[in-house]
Amino acid sequence: MAFRTLCGVTALVISAAALLLWAVVIWYGIIRRPRHVPSRSVVIGVVVALIACPVVAIASSWSYLACLDGGFDPGISRSDGECVGVTDGTYKFSSALSNDFGPVTRDALDHVESTIADQNAALDQSKPRVTVAFLAPFTSDLSGPRLVHQLEGAAAAQRQINKDRPFAIRLLLAHLGSVEGQWETVVDQVANLVNDSDQPLVAVMGLGLDTGPAG
Repeated sequence: MAFRTLCGVTALVISAAALLLWAVVIWYGIIRRPRHVPSRSVVIGVVVALIACPVVAIASSWSYLACLDGGFDPGISRSDGECVGVTDGTYKFSSALSNDFGPVTRDALDHVESTIADQNAALDQSKPRVTVAFLAPFTSDLSGPRLVHQLEGAAAAQRQINKDRPFAIRLLLAHLGSVEGQWETVVDQVANLVNDSDQPLVAVMGLGLDTGPAG
């Protein structure tokens, strides 16, 4: 998650820098007009900057900005039309659920994700901390209440362990895509958590959903 977070933050920094340069070009090149007539090369440079800077800003951060309907989390980005990746519970997947699921299921999913996010934020820093990842196709047509119940059980286990054991668990949620089409990218993202020196990955849980025909 640290690597993916770094990528997300880097993309946003690049976007911010491009927009800042764009603002500088507008200020000094247009609003605050130069005293002398600029050369042709300067004019061309200003025009190129006015066009390129916004393009660079949008291109650098689009995969993250496209997922803002669930909140901002640098561990979540858009891939093949879906917002996938790893979150600590702050990103909400309910908006991408199938229309077959009503507000009760959506609210329940939001609630359990918020519970996990709160428990992660409240980890006892005096204890050794480890990470457990919950992998699932969060927005599958076969998820819904089944997924909510699984997450509720995982949240309850996290709460009890963090209360009774001499170590604390950070529970992360890894969305593989609605039909697990982005599983490889997300699994690589989860595997990188092993290298987290503060809260290394020690276990993975969750159930994939069989979307193939029975045979």
